[in-house]
Amino acid sequence: MRNVTDIDDKILDKAAAAGEQWWARAYRFEREFTHAYDALGILPPTVEPRATGHIPEMVELITRIVDRGHGYVVRDTQGAPTGDVYFDVASWPHYGELTHQKQGATVDEASAVTDRMGPSVDSTQEDKYNPTDPSDASEAKHDPRDFALWKS
Repeated sequence: MRNVTDIDDKILDKAAAAGEQWWARAYRFEREFTHAYDALGILPPTVEPRATGHIPEMVELITRIVDRGHGYVVRDTQGAPTGDVYFDVASWPHYGELTHQKQGATVDEASAVTDRMGPSVDSTQEDKYNPTDPSDASEAKHDPRDFALWKS
């Protein structure tokens, strides 16, 4: 199995900046990824679900996460929902165990952990998965480590 993220905020932003359709960009990179796997002699997956094929299931899962107190809907200054939803890291006591992060860690401590982990798969730019990366900063987050479940 290999999941294909064929739509997200970064794909939409980069496609718009490049003047191309988001779906064309996603498909092009999916094909490049597949060709790289082929060149390495890696067998193709038997199942390859795409994010766009499972939007209703994602909405249902995100709704359950929020209903159980592990996520929150971002609201504007008037209290209206913006459409963005984040995972509330502080609500999950075991968050970060796999990567040896501690609850209540300082930004410097979190950066040290991500430095030890090395760069993300996207080596064309700074590590976008580092929760202290300025590109992921948002005043809407309750905690700098919170991450987007849905972006509008």
